[in-house]
Amino acid sequence: MKKKSNGHDQKADKVVRFPDISERQRREEERLRAQYKAERQAEKEARAKNAGEPFFNFGRVPVFTRFLVASLIVVHLVVFFGFSASARYGLVETYGFVPAHFTRGFDWSFATLISPLSHVFLHGGWLHLFFNVVTGLVFCLFFERVYGVRAAALFFVFCALGGAGLYFALAPFSDVPVIGASGGLSGFFGAMLLMMAQRLQAQSSYYSSAAYYNGQAAAQIKMRRMMGRYGPWPLVVVWGVLLVVLGMASSLLGAGDVAWSAHLGGYITGVALTFLMQKGKIRL
Repeated sequence: MKKKSNGHDQKADKVVRFPDISERQRREEERLRAQYKAERQAEKEARAKNAGEPFFNFGRVPVFTRFLVASLIVVHLVVFFGFSASARYGLVETYGFVPAHFTRGFDWSFATLISPLSHVFLHGGWLHLFFNVVTGLVFCLFFERVYGVRAAALFFVFCALGGAGLYFALAPFSDVPVIGASGGLSGFFGAMLLMMAQRLQAQSSYYSSAAYYNGQAAAQIKMRRMMGRYGPWPLVVVWGVLLVVLGMASSLLGAGDVAWSAHLGGYITGVALTFLMQKGKIRL
């Protein structure tokens, strides 16, 4: 004899039950834990793979980064060992970027026309060169691995011009030459800072017990909350202000006449170009 049904049992079987809040939180925690473990395992495997490699392998440096670093070193060696002190000063006056050459009787000479770019290959000393070579290896390498050799070359040129442009805008009649690749390299630094801040904003919110113990988690959580509200821009602005303060402090303390405006101009240009590239507004 068949059991009669009133239809309610069949409907009950078809009801889809969604997990409650506690269940969803538990599943999300499990997902984040699995993601965290996978990331740590990938890092361990990468370290094990590279354990036998030298600390620095110039052969693995991207093409434009190698060209930039090599050209800075070669030009400085030629200038330092191939010219006397007075001749080196003449080269700085001729091929360094001097705003007064454009505003006080512009002569249209070849050296003046190329000075917005030629100044990046001249350096005031070995320490100046060393600092720019190291920063170039770090910042330019990071950018080139993300965007490629063509974009890195054009990006450096535009940032160097941006640095010279702000120096000119703030001191259009200055006869003090600005030299060094810091303007272009500051652009790479701005791009790297923007990308790293965005990665921090988007990363997983799960942290290990060690991270909580050493305060890393608390600092990153605080930073992510700030960027969740304002984006990466507070961090970008803070570093821009630091560039100005450190540059002025170096000059006041007698550590060298730092062209902070050229650094800031390259930095602003780099951040702006990176933001526009990410938005698809421009393509280098």
